[in-house]
Amino acid sequence: MAFLALCRVLLGYYALLYKRKEEDYGCKENRRFSKKLRQEKKVTQEQLTEIIGVSGRMISRWETGICLPDVSVYVELCEILGISLNEFLAGEDIEIANVEKNRKTP
Repeated sequence: MAFLALCRVLLGYYALLYKRKEEDYGCKENRRFSKKLRQEKKVTQEQLTEIIGVSGRMISRWETGICLPDVSVYVELCEILGISLNEFLAGEDIEIANVEKNRKTP
C-alpha cells in the first residue's frame, strides 16, 4: 500500500513538473512547426529527416510541441513549408490560403 501511495505522489509530482515546463516555455500553445502544414505540403517526416538531417523522433517532438526546432534549420523549414520566417516565428497555425494571400500582397 505504501508503495502505491508513493507511486501516486511521484506521478503527481511528475505531471506538475511537466505542466510547469509547458507553461514556462509556452511550447504547447506556441507551436512553431505545424504537422498540418507539413501534411498539406505532402511532405513526410521521413523526407524531412533526409532534407534537414534530424531524426524522425525530433520532428515528432516539434509537431507535438515538446521542443522547438534548432534555429539553424528555421530557414530551410520555412522554404519546405512555403511560409515566411516571420510567419514561422509567430508560432500560429497558418492556413495555406492565408499564407498565399499574404505573399501576393505587396
